[in-house]
Amino acid sequence: MIRFHHAILAGATATALLTAGAADAATITFTNMTVQWFAPVGEPAARALVTTGGSGTADSTVAWGQPVGNGQSSFRFVTAGDIATDVAIAFTLGDFTHSNNPVYFGLTGVSLRLIADVVVDGASVGSRAFIYAFSIDETPNTPPCPYGGIGGQCSDLVAIGAGPATQTFDVAGRAYTLAFSAFDVGGNKTGSFVSAEGGSNTAQLRALVSVAGVPEPATWGLMIVGFGMVAGAMRRRLGRGVPAAA
Repeated sequence: MIRFHHAILAGATATALLTAGAADAATITFTNMTVQWFAPVGEPAARALVTTGGSGTADSTVAWGQPVGNGQSSFRFVTAGDIATDVAIAFTLGDFTHSNNPVYFGLTGVSLRLIADVVVDGASVGSRAFIYAFSIDETPNTPPCPYGGIGGQCSDLVAIGAGPATQTFDVAGRAYTLAFSAFDVGGNKTGSFVSAEGGSNTAQLRALVSVAGVPEPATWGLMIVGFGMVAGAMRRRLGRGVPAAA
């Protein structure tokens, strides 16, 4: 009877975990994506000559700074088009380009608003807005250069900012989060990258969708293996005539 009770408990729990895993394996699609740069941080927008282009399209740019010969510095984001992905699988959201030129009155950060139609397992969630922050360390072009440089020109650092870097939407009482996971620069996954002065640097912006309150697949596997080990120990104990603990 003890053996039967524990076998049912282990089986029921394993079944529940596997069911949760199946529920977690949702397919999410993002379509009709548009982007817009906003909320520049640093010098006053008028002084930094902040301008935006392509707002509300799939290709948007923000430029800033009083140029010293080679134009303004800028961020450009181009969406990857319609995307279909699974939970916890990293994917490319779009291409992020930093054009780095010598300027006066730079920025320290700016935010990006991404709007997309969201569908989860065929059920429309509607249009959702996702807001993310990016920071930039505009170094003075005088040594020492913290991120390196050539010919007295110092490189700058771009990073996923400390603002709201994740966004959540609810489906059937479950919270799904779309988060930036990294920049991909030539296959190197990183939270920041360096751009040389006077050039442009493009990184793929990687993201993933997670679901709150569901164990990760590795956790399910470990728990199921654990139940198997417990059941095996019980069988050996009962085979020797030693009663299992209640």
